[in-house]
Amino acid sequence: MQKCGHSVSERLYKDGNYFKCRICVKTRSLKYRLNNSQAVKDGQRRYRETNRDKILKSMWKWQIKHKFGLTETQYIALLDSQKACCAICLKPQSCFKQRLAVDHDHKTGIVRGLLCGLCNRQLGFIEKTDWLLSAQIYLKKDLYATAIN
Repeated sequence: MQKCGHSVSERLYKDGNYFKCRICVKTRSLKYRLNNSQAVKDGQRRYRETNRDKILKSMWKWQIKHKFGLTETQYIALLDSQKACCAICLKPQSCFKQRLAVDHDHKTGIVRGLLCGLCNRQLGFIEKTDWLLSAQIYLKKDLYATAIN
């Protein structure tokens, strides 16, 4: 095997009895991807098609961990504590196509529970006090106009 001239600390990859330089491996990989971009794209597309569920689950796990600080185990425990139902409308998760959404306080970030999509969106409107007050004023105006006619 030829010496590449990079320092020993960069020689981390092991191939049989030989060490491969990390920089040389990355360079070779980059050259391959540049010269065979269509083959690489095709391979990535095939992987996404055959592993769709695996990718979606991985993305979901990353999202709840980074957005809410929950692991999959904690999510399942919360779901079990709610008897697999929306915390507001009490409909079971089996009624919905998607998982129950993680509801959290936007100011503190504290997780409050799991909600169906509809309850989660409606709660978002209710939490916006300006919108709620405007909606109440609008409804009162509508009642007044109906009474006059």
